Amino acid sequence: MGQSSQAQVSAEVPPGTHRNVRLANVPADTRLAIAVRVSTRLKLSLLTEADGKRYPDTPEPVFSAPVESTLSFAVTVPATGNYVVILDNGRGEATSAVRMVVRATRTKPLESPPQMAPPAPSTDQPSHLRRRPEIHEM
Repeated sequence: MGQSSQAQVSAEVPPGTHRNVRLANVPADTRLAIAVRVSTRLKLSLLTEADGKRYPDTPEPVFSAPVESTLSFAVTVPATGNYVVILDNGRGEATSAVRMVVRATRTKPLESPPQMAPPAPSTDQPSHLRRRPEIHEM
């Protein structure tokens, strides 16, 4: 594995609203592990920043799920860029206290095996050594 970083976020999300947590400059193929605890049910979505600006009219989130009390998940982001975690309490009747931990682990890309050079043209010539019949070649 490569480099890892972690952040903790605490927020309150009043009923009928949503809050965004911005994850800036996330490299492609970074594994995001997110654990969240909420005091009331809400919807969590992980989106690209561009999709986050159009929320809730987003075509396809990177991840989305309802959170009853706790939720943990991990995803690998498909492209380099900014991402947002949206904590949506739009249908809630009470303020939700949220605690979230985000861990980003950047994995090293797999290296290609070294390319082998093609074999050189054969320069085999008959040996000048006389073979002895009692010796076995392997």
